[in-house]
Amino acid sequence: MSVIKNLLLFLIIPVLGWAVASWFTATIDADLMSEYGITSAQLCESASGEILKICREQFYEVNLLRSGSTYSAIAAVFVILSFTIASVLCGTNRAKISRIFPLLIPLVLISLSGIVVVQGAVITYALYLAQVMAAGAWYPFVTLGIGLAAAVAALTIIKALFTSLRARPHTIFNGIVVDEQTSRELHVFVSEIAESVQGRRPDNIVVGLEPTFYAVSAPVKILSADLTLNGETLYLSLPLMRLFNSDELRSVIGHELGHFSGEDTEYSKRFAPIYGSLQRSYVGLAESSGPVAIPVIVTLGNLLESFDKNVKKISREREILADKAGALAGDEQSLVKALLKVSLYSEAWGHVTNRIVQRMLAGVGFSKNMSWLFASVVQHNVDADSISDRMLAISEEKISHPTDTHPTTAERAEQLRVRISDIGNYDLMLPAESVISRFPQHKDFEEQLSTFEQAIYQARGADGEMQDEQILQRVISMFAAFMTLADGEIDNSEIEMAESIGAACFENFDYFQYREYCHYPELLLEEDQLLEAASGLSSDMKRLIVDMCRDIAMADGALAEDETALLGRIMVKLGVETENLDDDA
Repeated sequence: MSVIKNLLLFLIIPVLGWAVASWFTATIDADLMSEYGITSAQLCESASGEILKICREQFYEVNLLRSGSTYSAIAAVFVILSFTIASVLCGTNRAKISRIFPLLIPLVLISLSGIVVVQGAVITYALYLAQVMAAGAWYPFVTLGIGLAAAVAALTIIKALFTSLRARPHTIFNGIVVDEQTSRELHVFVSEIAESVQGRRPDNIVVGLEPTFYAVSAPVKILSADLTLNGETLYLSLPLMRLFNSDELRSVIGHELGHFSGEDTEYSKRFAPIYGSLQRSYVGLAESSGPVAIPVIVTLGNLLESFDKNVKKISREREILADKAGALAGDEQSLVKALLKVSLYSEAWGHVTNRIVQRMLAGVGFSKNMSWLFASVVQHNVDADSISDRMLAISEEKISHPTDTHPTTAERAEQLRVRISDIGNYDLMLPAESVISRFPQHKDFEEQLSTFEQAIYQARGADGEMQDEQILQRVISMFAAFMTLADGEIDNSEIEMAESIGAACFENFDYFQYREYCHYPELLLEEDQLLEAASGLSSDMKRLIVDMCRDIAMADGALAEDETALLGRIMVKLGVETENLDDDA
């Protein structure tokens, strides 16, 4: 039905052109028959001299109008039938679709551009001729206005259509290209996986902060480095790598490298980029174009729709095959656990970025490592019970990808013969040893990426002046961090105690700041400087600091020697007495 509607839309202007041409010819013939008893065709067939000149002047443009109407209608039928038939012939064969689609699209777009130009001329001349026939005169402003509008619309459509032929590079906003010199360990890790799945090594490895993994064969532009990469690129998310053990990361990378093989590579290079560009052109035309573009918009919609069912089937097949490669690199359950973790924790990245922007607006400044903060949020803010509430929902989610659509995680698990119910909630918590520790350069990458990310936030207006409350929070957080680190260990019970006290003291306690001090003690003031800064506080605030430090030290059930000494120094400097510490110990 959509094909018939499409044809009817393209036939409106040709029918109008034919009707006006026929009206003109019928009017002339009626006059000639009443005067001479012959038709215009009979008169002009044997005419010479002045009569022949009149015939040419009178009927040349009319015949051109009729021809333009005819040929534009034929071309429209050809275009619509060509991609309809092509979609049937290609089916879900990736090799066919990779060969035919890149050849078909230029033919379709060039034809559409020609049809738009011709039909713009047909409607302009037909309206001019209709005015002359109906009123014996023509109105330039009306005719030229319509003609100009048709010309502008035609140029807009042509520009949009030919933009579709230029596949835009995939853009990475903030990323670092990792070569063998900067991280030999990561390259060896990826190379071993490529060998295990009998796939090709990627030409480029890029690490970034976005919570996703993917492989692309199209050119990749990295905005933060003002760099364009060619060949096959593997993108790895540093925050998500912090959540994975070795087998989980191997499975994910094995899946992505599974796309760098045979027909999949050709499909990714030749079909997917053009198809994506065509989709963007369709959306752009549909949102910004006028009535003249309606037939073209409908045609592009039908073209995309005719291939859409095939593309979705191909995408499903690609992901299932790539999942087999991922299972080969690691194992089936590790791949499913990794997929569940991505769905479960990716939204936490949005929480981290929003919180960082809020901190910057409050004048706190830049955070040292956004990736570490993300892992900290997952580690300390998510428990096994909360995972149970989301397990059903995340199994029905689809993992995002820049060029493909994925089956749901539940479908993929079923194909891998893994029962999600067999995966325990604790399996989805942070591993005892994250795979990221295998790559010693990761902190440098994370900190560099974090600085650039926040510089962009700042440029967009996320910059404020620190208020008194933020200054006081900073002092409190530093004391809490000193006490947490005093015995050389970061205990979860001490963290929970510090944050509960902070939340009780401040409505919007900045626990990011406290955690970052614990992880990056170099950000802390020297002990003497901090004690000096706190000596000017009120007696109530000094008492709060001492009580907080004591509660943090006791949170793990024991008061270590170093903790006792530090607490003693704080009490002396701030002039606050408390119960006998030896009794507490």
